[in-house]
Amino acid sequence: MFQFEVSDDTLVRAPGRVWDYLLALRHMAIWEKLNRNGLTVELVAEANAMLDEVKEASLPAFASNQPGPVERDAAVKECSNLDEFWLTKYAPIARRTSKAAMTWIFGGQTPQVGQVESLQVVEDILTRLDAIETGAAPQDVDVKVLTGLSNSGLNKAERERVGQLLVAARGTRTLADMSDASSEVSDAAFSAILEKLHLWWKAASGIARTAGLKKVELIRLGLASPARNKPAPSA
Repeated sequence: MFQFEVSDDTLVRAPGRVWDYLLALRHMAIWEKLNRNGLTVELVAEANAMLDEVKEASLPAFASNQPGPVERDAAVKECSNLDEFWLTKYAPIARRTSKAAMTWIFGGQTPQVGQVESLQVVEDILTRLDAIETGAAPQDVDVKVLTGLSNSGLNKAERERVGQLLVAARGTRTLADMSDASSEVSDAAFSAILEKLHLWWKAASGIARTAGLKKVELIRLGLASPARNKPAPSA
């Protein structure tokens, strides 16, 4: 029976680190820098294939539709990066159509550091967009704002996809819940996948460190930590 018995914490954390790295590539203009330093399309495809192996191994055939731990972790990571991406890309587009609509949908929202807070920002934006579509928004919110956002990528299909991610991100299954599940993947095979992912992350992080990236970009890739505020001197 597959018990997920992997003792090395560096290996256990490898899928999340690789996922963060690949997710940052989707939302940041750093691909060309990394590509010039050796992060090829083939290497990215290799990492995605390994992540699929981890997901397949972690999610054997369950009757329940609730997300497993790997799926939930991936959903949380993607949603927690969307708040900044949406606010940066879509708020200016909404403003061009209707300042009232932009203020109602995005106003008062700021990118959040915590995952829970980021999920809430994304959920609030989705809720307001749905309200516009169903006629439940304030009267001064122009429904035409949906057309502008849709043409720029935030269409109904994307909203539904992110809505499903939010459901997955708030799932509650843990690795302990998976322990009674049968799987054709052995513990040794699963450990081997994690080892390959760990080696991939080491190589990719080395590429990033030599590509002349800014510290904020390294932070988004999971390769640096934000500076902590120093405690105020006592009086």
